[in-house]
Amino acid sequence: MDNCIILFNKERGVSSNKAVNFVKRTVGAQKAGHLGTLDVLADGLLPITIGKATKLFDYYLQKDKVYRALFKFGEATATFDLEGDIIERDDKKISLEEVNKVLPSFLGEQEQLPPIYSAKKINGRKAYELARDGKIPVLNSKLINIYKIECTRELEQNLFEF
Repeated sequence: MDNCIILFNKERGVSSNKAVNFVKRTVGAQKAGHLGTLDVLADGLLPITIGKATKLFDYYLQKDKVYRALFKFGEATATFDLEGDIIERDDKKISLEEVNKVLPSFLGEQEQLPPIYSAKKINGRKAYELARDGKIPVLNSKLINIYKIECTRELEQNLFEF
């Protein structure tokens, strides 16, 4: 396997970097990379490039992406993810109709500010490392465009799949 893309089924708890290193060792590649980071808490297909295929990174970076996510209303954590301590609770019950009513407001171009507990690098360190050290990382917003968003189903009270 000199020059190829491998679709790696990354498990939750494994960083994208660890997945790349595993594939690199397994296939004996000199050069490897991934075409976009999956959060450590996420699972799913991670495209890993080998050899000359690593040159595709800039090309794929600009391409549209599709995400599948679960969202639970009524709890906020200190880290904006599943690992953080719950810092706020709201017992309000959200209906599927309420969710579908507000979804169109997310469509179009908008500025997106990554959370401080993200893998974005600042001077070579990941923002979440700085945040866990008690420092407040300064992150730049990015222009994004949401072409389509839909709630596919309600899994349980206040837990929805998008």
